[in-house]
Amino acid sequence: MKHFIPCLMIAAFSMGAVTIAHAEETMTEKAQATGRDAKRAFKKGTNRATEALCMKGDVKCAADKVKNRASEATDATVDKVKDVKESVDSE
Repeated sequence: MKHFIPCLMIAAFSMGAVTIAHAEETMTEKAQATGRDAKRAFKKGTNRATEALCMKGDVKCAADKVKNRASEATDATVDKVKDVKESVDSE
């Protein structure tokens, strides 16, 4: 216990000394990110609508649903990578 308090104090002081990199987004970057979000939301909405109206049969509809989810996940990942890249570039 007598070593715990000094260790806790050292940890607290060292955390305070760490600087956090903070990047300001420009208006262009915000607009691009918002555009990507809107495009992704639109695709998601159309995918859900076509899935709800699917009349091909259970197996084909399920396959289309899986394909749509994979595509949406890919789009989200690519957009996040672009956001991080823009954030790093602007620093």
